[in-house]
Formats: sequence, structure tokens, C-alpha cells
Amino acid sequence: MEEYVKQGNINIIRGKGASEFAIGTVIARVVEAIVRDERIVIPCSCYSEEYGVTLSLLHRVGRRGVLDEFEIEGNQEEQEGIQRSVGALKAAMERLNRNS
Repeated sequence: MEEYVKQGNINIIRGKGASEFAIGTVIARVVEAIVRDERIVIPCSCYSEEYGVTLSLLHRVGRRGVLDEFEIEGNQEEQEGIQRSVGALKAAMERLNRNS
């Protein structure tokens, strides 16, 4: 999944020559899913009780917003990647709190 996400923007640029509409397209799709109460499973940022930070994980999204968080049972490398992200987010929050 990590490689898919990393390559997403590159693939858009290769296909269209630019990516200026990609964010708008994604936002429009998420809004459509919410308005239609589709309850789709998508990666989106939400506060995670488990990790204690807001990060992008798989969530079911519907009319009431984020409905469920799906536990990721990836391999060890993927789990370590999530832990690195959580650590980086917590470190950034600590820096911001110190500078406030």
C-alpha cells in the first residue's frame, strides 16, 4: 500500500502531465460518498485512539463521517512504517507544544 500511495502522484503526472486536479477529484469523491451515505472504505486521516495521533488509515466513511477504523494487519515492515509515522507525528506535536 505504501508504494501505491507513493506512486499515485507520479502516475497522475505521467498520465496527464500534471496533478493540479487530483486533490479536487479526491475531495469530490469523498464528499459524494458522504452525501450518498455509501459507507465506502478509504484511507483518510482521523484521530486514532490506538496510536494517539491523527493519521491516515483505512476507515469506513458515510453520512455521519468516519464510521469505523479498520485494523491493519500488515507485515512487520508495514507495521514498523506505521510506528515510524506515529513517532514522527508525536515528535512534531511535541516540538509545536514547546514552541507555543
